[in-house]
Amino acid sequence: MQILLVSIGSLGDTLPFLALARKLRDHGGDVLLMANGHYRSMIESEGIPFLETLTSRQYTDYAKLQANAAVRESLRATGEMLLSQVDKVYEAIRERYVPGKTVVAAQGYAVGARIAQESLGVPLATVHMQPMWMRSIHEVPTLPRWMPLFLPRMMDRLLDFAVDKGLAGPINQYRSKFALPPISRVLKYWWNRSEEHTSELQSQFRISYAVFCLK
Repeated sequence: MQILLVSIGSLGDTLPFLALARKLRDHGGDVLLMANGHYRSMIESEGIPFLETLTSRQYTDYAKLQANAAVRESLRATGEMLLSQVDKVYEAIRERYVPGKTVVAAQGYAVGARIAQESLGVPLATVHMQPMWMRSIHEVPTLPRWMPLFLPRMMDRLLDFAVDKGLAGPINQYRSKFALPPISRVLKYWWNRSEEHTSELQSQFRISYAVFCLK
C-alpha cells in the first residue's frame, strides 16, 4: 500500500507524522511524508522519503512574523501560509494516486488533501493532534461546565465566521477548478466531512491507523 502523509505545520505537527511514517514503514507500507522544508534533514535522516510543501525560508519568515504580530495579522499570515500549500499538496497526491493502492492521511488544514479526496476519490483519513479541533459545545476546555450553552454556541459560530472570512473564499476558488460546489463552515463541517461511500481500502486504513496510534 502506498501511504501519503501530509503535515504542513510546525515541529509539533511534524513529529507525530514522522512517528506514524516510521510505524507504517516498519509494517510494510510504501510511505511518503510531505512537510515543510525546515524539517527535511530530520525526516530524511530517518530514511523516510520526503516531499517539500513549504520552503525552509518561507516557514522561518512565517515563524518570525508570528512571534511579533498582532492577532489579526497573525491570522492573516496563517491563512496565507496554509493556502500557499494547497496546490502543491493536491498536485503531489494527483501525480501519485493509484486507485485501490493509495491512501492519504493529512492534517485538517492540509486542504489540498481534502480537495483531492473530493475531486479524485482518494481515500483520506483526517488527523487532528490538537484537542481544540475536537469541537464540542458541551466540553469546552476554556469555559466552566456550568456555563450556559448559548455562550459556547456563540463562540463556535464566531470561530467559523472568522475562519470562513479568511479561508472559504480562496478554498472555493480553487475547488471551482474541479466543478466542486462552494462550501462554508470550513472547520465545523468541511474538513471533517465523511465520504458518502467509504471504500473497503479506506476502512482498512482507518482501522490500521487507529491500531498504530494505540500501540
